[in-house]
Amino acid sequence: MTPARASAVRLRRPPRMGGWTLVELAVVLTIAAVLAVVLLRTLGNSRQVVDDQPPAAQLALAQESLLGYAQAQARLPAADHDGDGREDAGADSGWLPVRTLSLPARLRLRYRVATGLSAAPGNLYQPAWPDTTAAEAGSAHAGNLAAVAQVNGLDLCARLAASARAPVAMAGLGMPAAFALTAVGPPGHAQDAAAAATLPGSQAAASSAYLTLATGLGELAARLACPDRVARLQGAVREAAMGADMIRLAQVHLDFRKLAEEQAELTKLNAGTSVAFGGFDVAYAGAEIALASSELAGDGGVLAAVELAVSIAELANGTAALVLAGIDLDDAIKGVAKADTDTANAEANLERMQALAQRTRQRVLDLDAAGLDP
Repeated sequence: MTPARASAVRLRRPPRMGGWTLVELAVVLTIAAVLAVVLLRTLGNSRQVVDDQPPAAQLALAQESLLGYAQAQARLPAADHDGDGREDAGADSGWLPVRTLSLPARLRLRYRVATGLSAAPGNLYQPAWPDTTAAEAGSAHAGNLAAVAQVNGLDLCARLAASARAPVAMAGLGMPAAFALTAVGPPGHAQDAAAAATLPGSQAAASSAYLTLATGLGELAARLACPDRVARLQGAVREAAMGADMIRLAQVHLDFRKLAEEQAELTKLNAGTSVAFGGFDVAYAGAEIALASSELAGDGGVLAAVELAVSIAELANGTAALVLAGIDLDDAIKGVAKADTDTANAEANLERMQALAQRTRQRVLDLDAAGLDP
């Protein structure tokens, strides 16, 4: 073929279109098929995870979920009465609300909850001031306590404590409990039966085909760390009460310092008066000496001499008293300066105690608002 003919052939060849070749398309389809098989198997296995778990593991999983829900919501969920996986308000018995708890839908457990624990407890917990004196310390923040306090785990702790003081036996258990879970088996195994909870370890439980897990009121409180959180907050309350006592002590100390300051000012005034009187006595004695000297010079005789001697003695006594009054006045001035310094220190100490008490009261507020959060 001549070069010219080859060139013409190349010009007539249609340009290659963009896209996938058959080989590339086959490879992609093969990979997609493999991924689909793997995905289907994975989904199938995930659906069997719950079914493959022994009843005890299912109960443990549900118990942990209920504990987490109680800590986050300050209550236990109500039971699922209609089987849709969601809690039904006011239902004390039924199915475990798996959707409410974000659990697998195939987890089917019977669930009972103590009356009242599935409702929001309200602001039940209030920091218990140890006495009326400490209550006065928190009176400035009583409104803040009511304003910032929110329903949280501490209120649930108070509800659990109240329930423990007036226990009501749960049906089937014969004893009080916060909640009870009963494993009824996989789908098709009496799942629609209203399996009654039985006390674990009892004769009824031994003869029952179902496995029950019950959590008592005290156990739930302990699992939620109620004793630790409440004790920590009550410790903060006592610190706040001590801070209030320190404010009172600092205020009394300041009052005494102000009284000492007034006394120092009075002492200074008295010393100044003594100096004035001393100066008057010295001046008066000097005048008497001048008069007696004049009489003596005018041939006043023995009487004038006696008067002069007495006036000289009075001048000496007045001079000595004036010197002592001056010393007292100087000491009084120093006493006033010291009293002023002591009063300023007492005022600064009172401000420190007030700031300390404010911090301790704020800690009570913070802990009350935090609830069961770390």
